[in-house]
Amino acid sequence: MNITGFPSPDETQERLPVDTHAPDLDRISRADSIRNAVAITRMEGGQPSAYCREQLALFEASEISAAEMRDRVIRNARG
Repeated sequence: MNITGFPSPDETQERLPVDTHAPDLDRISRADSIRNAVAITRMEGGQPSAYCREQLALFEASEISAAEMRDRVIRNARG
């Protein structure tokens, strides 16, 4: 309890139920970004390589950041 007699935000948060069925909004956002990027690439006549699709999947799963994904794809394209 804090000075006013109310529980602190941390204590209140601990008592709230955890919704394990809530969608992962970050993952949904990353998936939307990927769909848009692939669509733009296809509109311009390109196709993402197998390596690029693999990196996109890692990004969607939050295993790598967008910057890391970009750096890996550029390094792979250079040689």
